[in-house]
Amino acid sequence: MKRINLVLDIDDLNPSKKWGLEKDKGEFNYINKLQEEFIGLKVTLFIPANFEKRADLSLNKDWVDWIKGKQNIEIACHGLTHCGVENSQDPREFFNCTPWDIGFRLTEAKRVFENAGIKVKGIKAGGWDVMPEFYQLAPNYFEYMADHFIGTKPVRLENSNFYRVPYTYSVDDIGPKLYDTIILHGHITQENGNKNGLNLPIYHCIRTYLNDLNSKFEVNYLTMSELVNKQRLEDTQNGR
Repeated sequence: MKRINLVLDIDDLNPSKKWGLEKDKGEFNYINKLQEEFIGLKVTLFIPANFEKRADLSLNKDWVDWIKGKQNIEIACHGLTHCGVENSQDPREFFNCTPWDIGFRLTEAKRVFENAGIKVKGIKAGGWDVMPEFYQLAPNYFEYMADHFIGTKPVRLENSNFYRVPYTYSVDDIGPKLYDTIILHGHITQENGNKNGLNLPIYHCIRTYLNDLNSKFEVNYLTMSELVNKQRLEDTQNGR
């Protein structure tokens, strides 16, 4: 039976109301249900360090202990506040800003995670768009970034050991084409117009897709950092 790799990443979980404060009684329970049915399913969670300046992880120890206690979960960084520098209503935190702003926010985000007792290897920029300098500065803090392009394999930045990771399908629009590696992307909630946020219909979409994959293939579940490590090893072995 052919083997394929599958990564599932979910954005925006944080300890504020409607975004994860409810823990297992909120939308996170859809992740619980998927992991209960699909043994070994791994999920990479991109969490802001201080979502909209109202959910500082270092000040929410009980919540942090709850998420750290979950099995087969990778916690990754989703920036500092998920708010623009000039416009707090703009979710693009690393866009329309200076290199100093980028460095400050990367430093502060890493500090909050460390103060919360969480070691993070990866980052995803809130709102996707970033200034060119982001690619120069992020490798000083992280090993990879989940980036906004379609694909199946992490791509190493030139003259760097830093990887950009694509996504293959959004969980609200999973296509029929199959690949050796599939990266599914979604959000924890449909708040703020996130059409791929977890709810009952999206849960059933993911569940149906995973059932179909498992009926035809040996599915190897990976976190995003595990996928990056796999690609790094492959690149090293091939002299890239």
